[in-house]
Amino acid sequence: MGTVDELEAVFRSKASFSDTSELLFTREVAFEIIEACAKKGILILGMDFYVRDGQDYRELLSSADFSELKEKPDAVAQTVKSAKRLIAQGLPDGADFVSFVLDEEP
Repeated sequence: MGTVDELEAVFRSKASFSDTSELLFTREVAFEIIEACAKKGILILGMDFYVRDGQDYRELLSSADFSELKEKPDAVAQTVKSAKRLIAQGLPDGADFVSFVLDEEP
């Protein structure tokens, strides 16, 4: 089991919604995940945002793409900083949830 799989296993129970492809988290849990990525050296490639739609959810067109930072020597620190800054005042565009795209090898 890789580092990303281990992280997902730890946070799966904190997901607000979960299906086979996405785990959706509240802003508060997102900060925990960002901190865990910093500690474990996991690169955050991107974040997708969702709104509650009745009993379901739908993806917003806005997303964050940090993949251009992958080649930087301090990529993990840069993506952690960018992710924290992005959600510091709340999730963008009135989103209720966030999902992460993670990469084990920065």
